Amino acid sequence: RLVLIDPKRVEFGIFASSLFCACDIITDFEDVPPVFNALIAEMEDRYLCLEQAGVSDLDQYNASVTPDKRRPYIVVVVDEFADLLMQNAEGFEQPAIRLAQKARACGIHLVLATQRPSADVIKGLLKTNIPGRIALSVSSKIDSKIILDITGAESLTGKGDLICLCPAFRDGIRLQGAYITNEEIQKIMATKAKT
Repeated sequence: RLVLIDPKRVEFGIFASSLFCACDIITDFEDVPPVFNALIAEMEDRYLCLEQAGVSDLDQYNASVTPDKRRPYIVVVVDEFADLLMQNAEGFEQPAIRLAQKARACGIHLVLATQRPSADVIKGLLKTNIPGRIALSVSSKIDSKIILDITGAESLTGKGDLICLCPAFRDGIRLQGAYITNEEIQKIMATKAKT
């Protein structure tokens, strides 16, 4: 299930009819804290279920219960989280840190995107709890180090050229991201849309 947060109001509209969206696309800053609080409540409920089932993660839980009790993965995608922090740091940063710290094992994952990587935006505790990071082309070594803790992203060529840093690639790995056109997305969405 997807939770899409789009402060610019133009990035995720194409997904509005998706069967995979857990809720309407969030576009207003004031709607973000209640959504994050609901995700924290869901996280706590899931941990209670894991505890009662005697398991330690969502995959084990789902394997141990009947299909009607299984919980889906939830992926929270936030576009321009720098804007959210500037508008409402208190209502967004602490809940985001809490989810980043605890939510992975119970199947809730965060994807945080920004065009402005700065030390003010990507702070220590939040950054420490995001094990996978991707940097596209940036303008300076400093920006690369802020995102990845290593240089290299300043030398990327654009057009999907990226460096991925994750537990499997602690020194980073250079990859090529795929470009998917709006037309391709619309074709896919036509088969996965709400009726």
